[in-house]
Formats: sequence, C-alpha cells, structure tokens
Amino acid sequence: QQPFYFKNNRAAVFLKIPLDKFKIIVIIIVTITIIERKENLKRTSAQKQMIKNTLKELDHPTAAELYEEIRKAYPQISLGTVYRNLNILVAEGLIKNISFNEPLERYDGNLTHHYHFICESCGAIQDLEIPPIKKLESQVRKTIGLEVNHHRIDFYGLCPACSAKSGKGKTVKSKE
Repeated sequence: QQPFYFKNNRAAVFLKIPLDKFKIIVIIIVTITIIERKENLKRTSAQKQMIKNTLKELDHPTAAELYEEIRKAYPQISLGTVYRNLNILVAEGLIKNISFNEPLERYDGNLTHHYHFICESCGAIQDLEIPPIKKLESQVRKTIGLEVNHHRIDFYGLCPACSAKSGKGKTVKSKE
C-alpha cells in the first residue's frame, strides 16, 4: 500500500512534475523532515540534561539563575530555551516547580517527598533530610474528612551563617 502522499497525484499534476520525480521529491522531503526532528530531539534532550545537571549544582534556582549558570558553559543558549525545557521537564514529572511566598518560581530536581528550610534573612533554601510525617495526612483525612494526596511543609528561620551574624546563633543544650 502506498503512503498517503502518493495516493493522489494532483500536486504532481498541478506542479507539472512527472509522477515518478514527484515521488522522489516527496521521499527526500519526508527524509529531511525525519532527520531534522531527530536532531531537534537530540538537541532538546541535551538541553534538558544540561538543565537537570545544573539543578543538581544549585539549590532551588529560579529560571533566570539556571540560565545564568548554564550560559557560562553554553553562551549561545537563550532564556526562552531554558524556560521551554523547564516546562517540558515539569510536565514530564522529571523536576518540580515550587514557590516560597515570592513572585518567582523555583525548581527542584529532588523528586522525593521532603521538607525545606528557608532562611528569612538571605533567602537560602535547603532540603531537610527528615522523613515526611505521613500521620498528618491520615489525621486530616480522619478529622476533616478530606482526601489528602500529599502535603508540603516549609520551615522558616535563620540559617547558621545569618544566625551567627545576628547573634541568635547561641543554642541552649537541654540537660538530659
């Protein structure tokens, strides 16, 4: 069975091209299109990988911060390319976009359920290596009757560096 573009020779007749030459032209165009799509996929995959790698180096960056970091190694990349690939990665579930009471979205490559600590002085964000409290979800389910899919808790305060600068870094040890 012939492909759809050979079933109707009206285009060949309209262009006044013999059908056999028209078929060759169509095959060439289709081949070039397939090659271009494969090259575009490779480029997109390379760009997505570059973004994922950079996310590992930076703590919860904005798109602009990612762009500035990536530009150091790839000056030809555009901010639009970074945004486009970030949106693709989020849609594919390979990264998360999160916001912390600020106008800019930040991106997180850590897909495990985890909490964050946000410094109220310098704005630093760090992942907390404490297990999520699943009991909260069941408590909300039982007491309020809502179906909980997941939860997010962010802790705010001063990071060690800002705490030391402010003089609030002194902690009292409990006597146990």
